Order: sequence, then C-alpha cells, then structure tokens
Amino acid sequence: MEWIDFALFGDENGLQSALDGLDARQRAEAIAGLARKLGLDRADIELSILRLLIERARPYALPTSLWRRPVTASDDPRAHLRTHFGRIGVAATADRLDKGLDLYLQFREERSRVQVQEADLRRCGYRCEHCGLAFCNEELARRTIVSPFGTRGTKKTDALKPHWNGGDDLRWPTMDHDWPVSLYGSNDRKNLRVLCRACNDGKMDFVAWEQTRSAVGLPKRIQLSLGKVPNELFYTQLRRSPICVDTGQTAASTELTVRLVDANGPLVLDNFVTVASPGI
Repeated sequence: MEWIDFALFGDENGLQSALDGLDARQRAEAIAGLARKLGLDRADIELSILRLLIERARPYALPTSLWRRPVTASDDPRAHLRTHFGRIGVAATADRLDKGLDLYLQFREERSRVQVQEADLRRCGYRCEHCGLAFCNEELARRTIVSPFGTRGTKKTDALKPHWNGGDDLRWPTMDHDWPVSLYGSNDRKNLRVLCRACNDGKMDFVAWEQTRSAVGLPKRIQLSLGKVPNELFYTQLRRSPICVDTGQTAASTELTVRLVDANGPLVLDNFVTVASPGI
C-alpha cells in the first residue's frame, strides 16, 4: 500500500484493520512513504514518538501518595519519592529527588492569573514573544500605556493570521505561562512571557500538539470554506518553526505570519511555512 491508500481511509475500523494486517517490512515501508510525503527524517519521527510516550509516562513519575498528600502535611516529601523510586526500580539520585520535589511543589498550589505590567512590555520590546506582533497604542489603550510603535491606524490584512480575522482583543497583550498552569507551571518570572491573546489562546495547553491534534489531518469544513487558520494551528506552526524562511528573522525583530507551501493544498500544519509579515 502507498501512503495515499492509508490517508484515504474514512473510518477508524478500516484503517486499524489495514494496519493490523501489516508485517514488519510493510510497516517499515509505510512509515518511510509517509515520512517522505511529510518531509520528515528518522530523527523527526523518533522525537515525535518520544514526546508522545513521555506524556503518557509522566503520571508515573510521582507516587500516588504525593498526588494525594494534604498541603498541610508535615512529613518529608522526599521520603515518598525514595520509596516510589525503589518500588519502580530506579536509583534515588540527588538530581531525581530534587526534580521530583520541584514537580511536587509546582502542583501542590493553585496558580492565579498574572497581569502584564509595563516592565514586562519593555522587556519584550513591546512585541508578542511568539509571533512578534507589535503592541501599538490600540492594544495598550485600556492599560493607559503608550507604545513606542505609536498608533497603527489601519488594521492589516492577512487571511492566514488569526489576529487580523477576529476581534481586536486578539491582539491585546497577555501573560503566558511557558510551561502551562494545567501542568503545574510556576508563577516564577522565568516561566512567564508576554503573548498576544491570539497566540495565548492558540497555545492553550500545548504539549506535543502537532502530533496529537486534528490540525495535522482534515481541517473543519468551515475552515476550508472561510480560508481562516485556527489560532491553535497558527501557534503550532510558529512553535515548531519560529524563523522566517526567507529572511531568518524572529519574533524579536519582526511580525511573523504563515504562508501555504502549496497554494491549492489544505490548511494543515504540513502545508505551512513561517514568513515575516510586511509592516511593523
């Protein structure tokens, strides 16, 4: 079977039956054919598999006794870790104990929303740290902050960048937890960065998103009919390729957007490249 024969399946039972019927040689040939179509090498495939397996294994890294431990408990969390590591057959090294304790301390308390301060905007050069969107006076008016970029005036037009296809609030600055709150990311400044709302909404709880969500497959019909890129798909493209393919610029110096590799192809991750957007 060629890669397209797998891709043309429209039901899970049929696809699973076809996959179950492959021997080792046929599986290897199928993987090679799909990889060629997607422009992936062996390292790309192995890293993608590793990323997925890590997330599936992560819940086993800490013992249930720590997940359930009351915040007011006075016993030593390291004792729980030593017992757990011994039970699963790994050495309780100082580094593992430190990392296990750090992870436990991250999830034991609730995180509150952090507001963007003017100092945060100065640090990031008044640009979204993901897509490089310049925060002009229009985006900062409700914060009574004056932008060094001044007033934008006319909104840009970009069919493939969600920021210009929705409400003006998609361009407002927000504070993002680089390692998500849902995964117990801390409120330390080193874990915080300024993102425009569209990128923050697109990120949501990004973990191996490009391998696990529907943007790698068939888009929604409304997306095809309107020609609009979902926030999460735009975010993921810049996450995996944060440099303009034409100029080498990053979000630190320019606004980034996406371009279709095949103008007649679908609005999916493997048909996008990152490019610089004209203007600010």
